[in-house]
Amino acid sequence: GAGMMLMFEGRETGRITSAAIMRAASMGVARVIALAYVHRDAAEIGNRVISASGAGAEIVGFAG
Repeated sequence: GAGMMLMFEGRETGRITSAAIMRAASMGVARVIALAYVHRDAAEIGNRVISASGAGAEIVGFAG
């Protein structure tokens, strides 16, 4: 959730600012989508970050 630390290559790289559960009725699956601040050293589309809960996520885009 919001405020959770993100790690990249074993070091802290950012924090989640907001998150929501998205339910895809056609697929019967629930997914989490989140926004986060990520340090520029890790901010590259395709990089994978790990949350403090151990969940992994891929950077897929940037605001702005």
